[in-house]
Amino acid sequence: MADRFATQFEIGGSLERKKLEEFVSILQSDGFGLNYEDATAEAMTAEAERCSKEGEPLIVSALEVAWGDVDSTQEFCQKHKLPFIKRVDGKFEYNGAITWWQPGMRRPETWEDTDKEANKVMISLESLRKKCRSRKTLAQVIEELEKVAPPTGNFQIKIMKNNKGLPSSAS
Repeated sequence: MADRFATQFEIGGSLERKKLEEFVSILQSDGFGLNYEDATAEAMTAEAERCSKEGEPLIVSALEVAWGDVDSTQEFCQKHKLPFIKRVDGKFEYNGAITWWQPGMRRPETWEDTDKEANKVMISLESLRKKCRSRKTLAQVIEELEKVAPPTGNFQIKIMKNNKGLPSSAS
């Protein structure tokens, strides 16, 4: 049986309204809800709409995800150019981990040395020594660490205009 970890997923970017139902379904299939509790599709849709209206990223979470793997959600976000940050809490002998992706990146990147809540980036003495051997200065190491998990920006639901320039109906 796989170890299960609390996982938080922050999403920014713009999503067409007609894709929102599919997105919520994928989030739920990966085990996500709101505030680490199960949530209905209606509640998750309402939260997405609230975030869009108030100019915030959409944040979903789950208490127990096998290894923190939420591949369907990550693939959907990448396909629709939605930047994301996934935070997997540490547990047992595992540190927390942060995975992020922004449009323009070839693939998601992961930093596996964080505090237990995956909020603070840390670096081990072993990693510092390795960077020192590769002739990196402390300033270069700090600059590299500052690039871990850049902000996603706000989540926006957009209504596409039809080919006549008129707003299409929201579904």
